[in-house]
Amino acid sequence: MLVESDKDSIKSYLTDKHHLYAYQIKWVDDYNLDCIERRYVHYKKAGGNSYIDHLMEDLRLLPTQSPEQQGDKKEG
Repeated sequence: MLVESDKDSIKSYLTDKHHLYAYQIKWVDDYNLDCIERRYVHYKKAGGNSYIDHLMEDLRLLPTQSPEQQGDKKEG
């Protein structure tokens, strides 16, 4: 029962992070992406389903710098 509870908790966390970064912020910094990846590994090891796989793919495709930082690189 604890494993199922942990999976549900991690699934909720990953879904929330996906919605935050993919729909609201539209980029994710390296540190937060690494933390999300670590939670994802725990989720998969606990037997998590493929629903989260798609969310992780979306997160990995996001820029890892803010639009302002990306603009600075283009100008410099």
